[in-house]
Amino acid sequence: MPPMPLSPCSISTAITESPRMNKHGKEQPDRTLRALETASIDWEASFPRSGHYDDIYFSNSNGPAESRHVFIEANQLRHRWSTLPDKSTFTIIETGFGTGLNFLCAAQCWAEHGPDTGQLQYLSIEKYPLAPADLARALDPWAEFNDISKQLIANYPPPLPGFHRLILKPPGRKAPIALTLIFAEAREALAQLQSTTHPALAQHRFFTADAWFLDGFAPAKNPDLWTPEIFKATAQLSHIGTTLSTFTASGQVRRGLSAAGFSMSKTPGFGSKREMLVGSYSGHTDITESEDEGEPSQPKPGVRREKQSDLPWHIDLARAGRELARHSRASRKHIAIIGAGIAGCATASAMANRGWRVSIYDRHGQPGAEASGNPQGIIYPRLSTEASFLSRLNLAGLRFASHFYQLFWKNKPGDQGLPSGVLVLPEKPTDVENFKRIAVNLQGCEDFVRLLQGSAIDEVSGISLAADIGLYFPGLGWIDPVAVCEQLASHPNIDLETATITGLSRDADRGLWRLESSTGTHTATTVVLAASNSSSAFELSQHLPLKPIRGQVSIAPAQNQSRALKTVICGAGYLAPADEQAAHTFGASYNLDSLSSEVEVQDHQRNIDTLIKTDPTLHSLLGEVKASQLDGRAALRCTSPDYLPLVGPLPVFEDFVENYGGLKRDARADIPLSGSYWPGLYVHCGLGSRGFTYAPLGAEILASYICGEAPVLPNDLQKALNPARFIIRDLKRKRI
Repeated sequence: MPPMPLSPCSISTAITESPRMNKHGKEQPDRTLRALETASIDWEASFPRSGHYDDIYFSNSNGPAESRHVFIEANQLRHRWSTLPDKSTFTIIETGFGTGLNFLCAAQCWAEHGPDTGQLQYLSIEKYPLAPADLARALDPWAEFNDISKQLIANYPPPLPGFHRLILKPPGRKAPIALTLIFAEAREALAQLQSTTHPALAQHRFFTADAWFLDGFAPAKNPDLWTPEIFKATAQLSHIGTTLSTFTASGQVRRGLSAAGFSMSKTPGFGSKREMLVGSYSGHTDITESEDEGEPSQPKPGVRREKQSDLPWHIDLARAGRELARHSRASRKHIAIIGAGIAGCATASAMANRGWRVSIYDRHGQPGAEASGNPQGIIYPRLSTEASFLSRLNLAGLRFASHFYQLFWKNKPGDQGLPSGVLVLPEKPTDVENFKRIAVNLQGCEDFVRLLQGSAIDEVSGISLAADIGLYFPGLGWIDPVAVCEQLASHPNIDLETATITGLSRDADRGLWRLESSTGTHTATTVVLAASNSSSAFELSQHLPLKPIRGQVSIAPAQNQSRALKTVICGAGYLAPADEQAAHTFGASYNLDSLSSEVEVQDHQRNIDTLIKTDPTLHSLLGEVKASQLDGRAALRCTSPDYLPLVGPLPVFEDFVENYGGLKRDARADIPLSGSYWPGLYVHCGLGSRGFTYAPLGAEILASYICGEAPVLPNDLQKALNPARFIIRDLKRKRI
């Protein structure tokens, strides 16, 4: 099969918290999940002007020429990119995405001068994102960017706060461009890009920018973007030699950046503007302790702090530098992935697309043979009005999956699933009010989710339902899991071998992992455990608290009336439209009392009962089929205690217990120690019943982490997925 081209994808997850008062009169964060205010645009002919800041987005005389002068040429990007080695990554961080014109200029320059196998990582922060229609109008005059601007417009995220990664493919290029849009205030966004806020490890940098585009509106118009705090964060995300440029020549900006460690100078500006600023990070800071927000000196282990910092257990200082140096050697970029389900195949594809050689080991020797092998996999949405970790991850997973699977739906419509949309019906009376609140909170996001009532529900579903209200997700649908897994594993860099891995050990002298199986010994520099519940079968991973839960889907033949169903119906259970074999899948059972993979009639009956609970009309739609007449499939889900997946490096259990043992005496103790992780050993499992929603996102998270790229999610959410979280939790609860 031909290699699978990269699809444009987007990730989003809320990071903002506005203060509110509790019943005791104390301020507490407002964790409501809601859409952002979009940019207020005043149009001057065909050029946009910000209503919030009363300032122009770009020069009315020649916007692209201004962007190239101020940012491309001032950062010497043509020369730097033309001399980059193959498979290099170059990272730009921008403050102020605006219309995206700077990004388009950078993408065009990268396509012309960057290494064909290299990747451009472009992160851009925006407090007031343009509405999609305004973005399209603003970019319409610049036909020279059509190849990439059409992709940007087609995949531009709704105004949801948080991180949105878009994977865009310039024509004729082997490697994609990763555009990460961060819709938030700059202070919040930069804090979430940093590895930790703990003062003892504040200088730790997992990734850094190679160049900065400081393109907020003028300091007099937008002072919040030009503060000492912003300048300090800019320095903390830079390495020696990182460059920056900005249109302003403000003395305040020059002095602030100089104090943060940048060597600053003036250079001629664009057009009638006499001067602008350029700089390079030297690391020589003039910031004093009093200017540094009065942070205290490094605390002693176990001592409480008045202001709690996030414990830096997710950081591995001892190995990070050595591992990144090792990964930079292309000849050793070989990763072994244990498991060929959706988690393993998606991870394999993400690594192969980054130029790695991938070996998948699976005991069945074929993709999607266990829990990922159902006839239809639903991209299942479940939103909340609260911005909890779980609801934020659900939102992020849905946004990414909705674009990730578009490629499969477009290439072979019906063979690999359909973008049928998903209609979620209320399970209980309180859901009705929650649906209405979600619709209000997410106004402006109707292309992602919208509230349907009355006859609109029947029009969208194609059938007559008893429900009179629901949430509709037009960009979602169902996939054929086996076909998708096979396509993901078809990349020429991927080999799939039949092998049951029974042993895993580290050859520290050679920097390799040894994988033992009945067919022999296999080696790789990096390993990912993506074998569902079997991920905890090894001595090094046996501490992972994975729980198998049996699930059975029922399969019913399509009836004349059921063929009219156009969209997936979800509620207490789900019913998918008929597939290419004229069959409907529905379910799925949630059985805690059995670990059997045999199809059971009683679980078919449970699925029928759940289907009726979802909507009374659905069983009759299937001809009131009997449980004994149904076909089906059963497998074991892999779940975690907090229902969040495990995505990240595998911790060294004994080291964590020793280093963080003080948490057993005081759960709030401040222990300023980094974590301890096995070098080059990672986990991607615990996806539960949302494997097809979470797996593409988890694969991108893991690939970015392994390759030392910019983070896919905000730091707090990425930390919430770290497999070491359960060791920390159990220490605090005195369970270890």
